[in-house]
Amino acid sequence: APELVLMGREFGDLDDGSLPPTLAGALSWAFSSLVLDVEAAAGGGLQLLRQQGAAQESLRQDLPVLVAVTNHARNRLRHPLLKNVMVARKMGFELLALPDAGAAAAVRLASATVAEALVRTTACHMLAGDPPAQARALAALLLDSGEPA
Repeated sequence: APELVLMGREFGDLDDGSLPPTLAGALSWAFSSLVLDVEAAAGGGLQLLRQQGAAQESLRQDLPVLVAVTNHARNRLRHPLLKNVMVARKMGFELLALPDAGAAAAVRLASATVAEALVRTTACHMLAGDPPAQARALAALLLDSGEPA
């Protein structure tokens, strides 16, 4: 069985971005998103470089893990160049026989229901300023609301 699965961050779900973390949850695997680089870590596991907002972070991750990858440091969607599309159409791939691993694991949807629209009970607040100012304003709102954070 594999211990590492690499997926595009919007693989197979019409750019929704929900399939990689859902699959990781169904497999009970660790999950990392917006990963730019994956390397073997000393002593086992992986060293991941991933995008976190405007910063990049490096972290060590044990196996098994599902990793949603991106190829751009600022995570902008890109459009393929026509010349690259034409080259890709002409590419050939060597097919390898997989070892017999017995019955394949299946992920099945147990049920689905229509979600009800949420009803807001309080007014929305726009938080202005730099991130530290926004964090202070959010903390003040939470403290004033009397609800647990």
